[in-house]
Amino acid sequence: KTPPPALSDQEQAAQRRRAIAGSLLYGLKIKRQESTRIVYLNYSSPSPKLAADIANEWGLQYIAQKIDQNQAELQNAGSGMAGRLEELRNEVIAREQALADYKVANNLMTAGTATLTESEISALNRQIASHRLELAEQEATLSTARQQLQNTGVSAETSGPIGSRVLTTLRLKRAQITRQIADLQATYGPRHPQVIAAHDQLTDIDQQIRIEGDRILSNLEAEVDIDRRRLGQTQSSLGAATGQLAAANSASADLSQLENDAAAAQEIFEHYLELYKQSLTANPSQNIHARQISLARIPSEPSSPNLVMAFVIALGLGTIAGVGGVFTRQIFETGIIAPGDIGYKLGLPHLATLVKVKSPAKSAPLSLPDYVVQNPGSAFAEGLRGLRTSLLYTANDHGGIIAITSPLPSEGKSTTSVCLARAMALSGQSVIVVECDLRRPGLSRALGRRADNGLIEVLQGDANLEDVTLSDDTGVDYLLAPRKDRDVTGVFEAPIMDRFVTYLRHKYDIVILDTPPVLAIAETQILTKFADQTIMLVRWAKTPMRAVKAALSGLRQTGGPVIGIVLTQMDERLFKKSTLY
Repeated sequence: KTPPPALSDQEQAAQRRRAIAGSLLYGLKIKRQESTRIVYLNYSSPSPKLAADIANEWGLQYIAQKIDQNQAELQNAGSGMAGRLEELRNEVIAREQALADYKVANNLMTAGTATLTESEISALNRQIASHRLELAEQEATLSTARQQLQNTGVSAETSGPIGSRVLTTLRLKRAQITRQIADLQATYGPRHPQVIAAHDQLTDIDQQIRIEGDRILSNLEAEVDIDRRRLGQTQSSLGAATGQLAAANSASADLSQLENDAAAAQEIFEHYLELYKQSLTANPSQNIHARQISLARIPSEPSSPNLVMAFVIALGLGTIAGVGGVFTRQIFETGIIAPGDIGYKLGLPHLATLVKVKSPAKSAPLSLPDYVVQNPGSAFAEGLRGLRTSLLYTANDHGGIIAITSPLPSEGKSTTSVCLARAMALSGQSVIVVECDLRRPGLSRALGRRADNGLIEVLQGDANLEDVTLSDDTGVDYLLAPRKDRDVTGVFEAPIMDRFVTYLRHKYDIVILDTPPVLAIAETQILTKFADQTIMLVRWAKTPMRAVKAALSGLRQTGGPVIGIVLTQMDERLFKKSTLY
């Protein structure tokens, strides 16, 4: 059998992370103190120190996560306000422009050279509005930068106007040297030459950070001063031009309204600008309402389990449960428990018993078909060989066509069909398994494989048998029946089904029909007519006896040759005790 593909390094790392997270969550218990907002973190571990460390770190990580979330919300709010500020800025400019255009259009300012003067005033008004906005933005940037340098210091991570590539590089280098100092002090002590040299490097980097911050502030202050001078010069030019104008005319009332609108827009813009500055300088940890009241201490003795009490309780409950289980099973048991009950209760031979298999490798469990091939000496494989022998003794021409059915769903038909086919193929016979359950196909699940086309497409002439047949490493062929939204009523009663079965009979030594449950689907009675032998699977201690008898009665009415009963999913320990081998 081809081994499964090896996991990549990323997949192995992800698998390890999931395992670690699962083990952590398994020992964690979180409990709220009644109606208060106090929460207790309990962690169970064989190591007392590990339990205390994980409980403490869990609380710290929760608070850190809240701070990160708050910071992300502040950043999102800041980015949204930046877009709104740009809209308000454009609105202020638009209103100032509308005001200037109105003055020009209505000749509210007149002089000897009226047109030129009014055009000049309009241009100056636009410049003043733009300069005011630029000055306000520069002053806000300067104020924010100063507050960041005063509040955060040289070692903090900052964003906004103070951020620069040089500062970012210096801070990353400072963080690296700080970690290096911590490692060196832990190894050599605080007076080691390497520790002293690292401290000197840290002092030098701090000085470089301060110099870079002062340089940025100087540049911002110079830009603010330039904007102020430019605004002052523009305002002086506007005052000189305004002195040449006369009083306003009859449109002054509308002019007053436009001026009020422009002033209101400017006021709203300045208000949002102030809120934006506050969002940039806000501390994300200020609005966190969670804190650690006390740290977990290393326990001096285990909290659980109380071995003596647990033993007494387990002994008492085990005794009661055992006795009660025996009586309950005797009273309410309706299924087949012992293989010897099949003969006198049903009048049919017991062909084989298939035990319930639990894979020994929990990390990578085998499917039953693979288990049969890799564990030929197991009790399950021995049961299959016994079933094969029973079929060969009662078969015509080495087995022919075998129909496998059951009274109810989940009896193991598809799995048994695949395992029996592999056992026969290993003995040198050519075998095909045909999936005949069109409504709830289980052969695909048993194989772990899928197909786009299958039995219906072959019967309808839309596909060739060789094109849709699947094979495994033992040489068994499989014809699946993919579930599709279509009408399958009467498909097995058509003449093409009889010709198709005859074709399979001549091509293969063994043809296994994986049929639906007898009591669930009436088509099973039609399919058994094509079979040379029909075997019925009955789940051990599960399938009610009345269901088995009803299924056998329905098959006898159609003439289906039921040759015996196979008991499935029997407890392996009870099976070994019953066989005494």
